[in-house]
Amino acid sequence: MKNRKPQACCWCGYLLQAGEGNLCHVDEEDEDLGFGPFGATGWLVSCLDTVACHTRREEEKRLRKEAAEKKRAEDDEEHRLFPRDGGEYVRATEKIRLEGEIYERPGKGHDIYGFGAWYYDTHDAIWHVENNGSDGADWGRNNILTGGAGAIGLRYERTPERLAWLARQENVSARWRRQQEEAETEKTRIREILKAAVERAGGWQNMEAMLQSQKTDRFCPRELAVNGKATRKFSIAEARRIVEE
Repeated sequence: MKNRKPQACCWCGYLLQAGEGNLCHVDEEDEDLGFGPFGATGWLVSCLDTVACHTRREEEKRLRKEAAEKKRAEDDEEHRLFPRDGGEYVRATEKIRLEGEIYERPGKGHDIYGFGAWYYDTHDAIWHVENNGSDGADWGRNNILTGGAGAIGLRYERTPERLAWLARQENVSARWRRQQEEAETEKTRIREILKAAVERAGGWQNMEAMLQSQKTDRFCPRELAVNGKATRKFSIAEARRIVEE
């Protein structure tokens, strides 16, 4: 039986359009016999072209292996450059506030649960900062100030090899600056749109009177409407605050 709607192949994940795959029901007994992937039961779709399906599965295995090897190599280099027993632990009566460029390995940065790590390039040293704010952690060892319970920082010499490694990681400071610039650009765009809307209405008083006549207290400038539907609405007070900022 063929599939009647687009579905992904249960083996290789390839999206099969209606009529392009085999549709069959797999129960727990069928699963043990290999009629479907381990742990997959119910109505499943598989590729008609089993050779292409196998090729895609092998390619996926190759990519996963390659990614795992790359991660392992990156882990090894990180541990070589920043050995935990090779960094200087600085004791302080008050937690240290670090300033500088912040870097993190993608997916391994600080999180709200008290885990993760960052690197600070303070221009005279490189600090590895391990978040230590989770429940049950020994907060007494924290020497670095964070927004939470604190973190454990180790200081390392600022060498060219370490800087080159940091340059391959995500620059969190640059990301924050970019986000701030984008926010400022968007704020300026909204301000100009609101100014234009008020000018079209003939001033704030006319705008307010127009809203009262429509029995509403919010409006959406036409520049922010998509297919005639409002994407954002403003009260008179909110619009004036934005325009006058």
